[in-house]
Amino acid sequence: VVFNQNQKTNQTTFTMTLSTPSSDTNFKTYQLKGGQYSDWIDTTETTTFNFTLTQQGANILSIRGKDFAGNTGNVASVTISLDSVSPVLSEINVSPTITTATIAWKTSEPTTGQVDFGLNQDYGSSQVDSIFKNSHTVLLTGLSSNTIYHYRITSIDNVGNTTISTDLTFTTLEKIAKISGGGIHTCAVTISGKIKCWGWNSSGQLGDETTTNRLIPVDVVNLSSGVNDIEVGENHTC
Repeated sequence: VVFNQNQKTNQTTFTMTLSTPSSDTNFKTYQLKGGQYSDWIDTTETTTFNFTLTQQGANILSIRGKDFAGNTGNVASVTISLDSVSPVLSEINVSPTITTATIAWKTSEPTTGQVDFGLNQDYGSSQVDSIFKNSHTVLLTGLSSNTIYHYRITSIDNVGNTTISTDLTFTTLEKIAKISGGGIHTCAVTISGKIKCWGWNSSGQLGDETTTNRLIPVDVVNLSSGVNDIEVGENHTC
């Protein structure tokens, strides 16, 4: 009887265990195949048998007995799948509001996720996504407005391979003093006198010196002073 059958691991070594070693008087030795053994080889091990997994994915590890006459018995095998490759993070995106932020990212394989966040690289708070999947979204709440936050992402696959992002930052939005909407774009004045606009930008009406449409608010640039009021038209902003 072979224990430890059909497992998945991130370790490159594996131990096969026999519950009852052979007591046959004609028994000479066990032979092993698989892992570091490309063909059958005699071993002095009698109860536990150590293999080195040599390839990612399925590794078939086999054992059989041999008697003094060279006859071999039935083969017992286990399939051990090696996964020692850490997940890859991609498409990290932050959508901040005044008091929240949504962190989204993708992983190259199904993983759980965790976002640690705080005012510095000590973080101090965390939010967990405990479901194994490739696309992750975590909502951070209880944030202060117009504040820089540090965060990092940790993703762990189902055998324990772990990837931790570098330290990243985002800034929450300021509170709004006034908002004005036109037909195809919107602008808001913050309490500190800045302007943020979003929407259609074919005529440069968002004020960010581009004609790129924006789904997320962008700052109006080159203002000479703080703004107290704003009005938005069809293709212009005043």
